[in-house]
This record gives sequence, structure tokens and C-alpha cells, in this order.
Amino acid sequence: MFRISTMTAALTVPGGRENDTVLLWAVHCALRVWIEQDWQNPNWWWNYIQDPLIATGRMLMLGVERMSSEEINAIITMSYRANWWIKDWGGGANLVWQLQVQLYRGLATSNYSAVAQGFEVMWNTVQIQNLSTWGVQTDWSYHFHGPQILTGAYGDAWATNILHFHLATREGDAWFTMGSVWTWGILGRVIDRGVHVWYTHLFPSDQLRALAMDVSSAYTAFALLDYADRLEHRHEARPLVGNRHFYTSDFQVHRRGNWTAALKMHSFRTIATECDNNENLNGEHIGDGVLNLYTRDAQYGSGEEYENIFALLDWKTINGITVEADTPLVRCNR
Repeated sequence: MFRISTMTAALTVPGGRENDTVLLWAVHCALRVWIEQDWQNPNWWWNYIQDPLIATGRMLMLGVERMSSEEINAIITMSYRANWWIKDWGGGANLVWQLQVQLYRGLATSNYSAVAQGFEVMWNTVQIQNLSTWGVQTDWSYHFHGPQILTGAYGDAWATNILHFHLATREGDAWFTMGSVWTWGILGRVIDRGVHVWYTHLFPSDQLRALAMDVSSAYTAFALLDYADRLEHRHEARPLVGNRHFYTSDFQVHRRGNWTAALKMHSFRTIATECDNNENLNGEHIGDGVLNLYTRDAQYGSGEEYENIFALLDWKTINGITVEADTPLVRCNR
């Protein structure tokens, strides 16, 4: 499906290969094979979210006028697997992704009532949640899969799609990034996926600049522009200096001009981390006082201190944790 997406992008991007009949044939051929095989992933997320999202996006890019009725109907059928109206997703990134599928389907097929409904439901997720609900918390951190801080994983995906909720970006995300890199304590099981998959902040800085032009608060506008500069490693950017305690997430960040410290704890109110899909199998102590220090140009740099370190860590003695020495890790089989 990703290859179909790449070919469709090459075919439809301005200045691309829009008149390449061979490439167009290849797109239809690949799409037909996918439709006939209807491959299913053992992980539900790909079947209910990722594949419908890619497929409807390609339908929107290519245009229904360049597709057969069989292709259109098959993609529409696939898109209804993203059935947010049947299953309660608890808000957050999963719901927003499924609403994106509805938006793409509605735009591609000129079903504007579906588009209007999608935006309305999506906007309803833009609110401060209580500790028992997934989403943006009162301290601007982001919880998902229970009271678990996952700002750098599901929170990043959510913010990418609803960037207009700028306070979560200004008061939350900005504190968790050194240059364009997340402090790894907020990534959860995503740390297993490699540096190029998760380590760098996902949403582009130009979206922050565009948002800064639309907000009425000069303070917020400048804060967003400064954050965009730091994401782009611009040394003329204003540094973010101070201390922020994320009280609903048991997480603290202390930022100075040339170093940053990030401390992750947990309590009876929060979940320290999770192990699922055979990921984060050794992360039992991630919430037991892990203290990460960033000193290499901590305001604008690339967070190289922890890049690709996780395969080499002694997970029983992570820096800062307060546990009895040499206690075996609990085996995770999820």
C-alpha cells in the first residue's frame, strides 16, 4: 500500500509525472492486486486505520474520474472498516485517524455531509480531559492507553492532525523536544521502532509558522515561531528556559540555555509505560525515576545522547531509577 501511495504521489504532484501512462497503468495494476487479495495484518490497527487511511488518501489524490467503479467501491468498502461510530475509541489519535478516513472518503466522493460530520466530531476531541480520559491533560501533557504519558507517540500524531489546538503545542510539546528530538521518556513502546521512525518530531515546522499567523495572541504567535526555529535547529531562535512540572503525568522538565533534564516517575494515578505488540519488552522501569540529561546543544541540537542507545541499555539499571539492584525484569509476552 505504501508503494501504491508513492507511485500515486509521483503521478499527481505538481511538476511530476502526470502524463506518464505507464506509471498510471502501474498504479491501477497494483491497486487491483491489493483489492483482489485484500491482505489483512495480524495487528488490527493496520486493517482498521492505516490501510483505509492510505487507500482513501490515494483516491482523493488520484480523483474518482481516473478510477474505475470497481476501484472506487472497493476503497469505499475498505474505508468503512474505520468504524469510529461503532467502537468507542476513547478519543485521541485513533479516533482522529479514523475521522480522517471519513474526510478523505467524503471529499473524494463529494459527500459533504460526511465531511461536515467528520470535522465536527474531530473538533470535539479538542478539549482538556480529566485524568480518566485519554487526550490532552490539564498540564498540557498527552495521555493515551490509560493515564500514560505518550506525548511523543500518540500525542504527536494527534497534534499533527489538530495543530490548531496550539496551547498543547506551546505549553506541552515545546518542553519535551530538544531541537527536533523528543525526550525518550514520553515515547512509550515506540522506542522499539528505530531512530528514523519515531525519534524526530513528526509535524513540520511550516505548520507552526502558518498557525502563528492565524492566532490573535502575540505571545502565542512568537512562542510558536520560536518553537519552529528550534525544530529547524536555528541558533538565532529564542531558547525555551525554565521548569515545567506536568502534574497529571508525573513528569518534570528543567531547561537551561545549554542543557535539559527530563525526569519520569509514576504514581497510583498514572501508568509508567506499556509493553504490547512485542515492543518495549524490557521497559519495566521506564517510569521509576529515569533521569535523562541533554547537553549537546540542548535547545537546538539533535539529541544525539540517546540516539540508537536502547539496544545497549542495561534495562535493570537505567540512569536515575530507584529500584533494588539486579532485580530480574518481569517477562512481558504481549
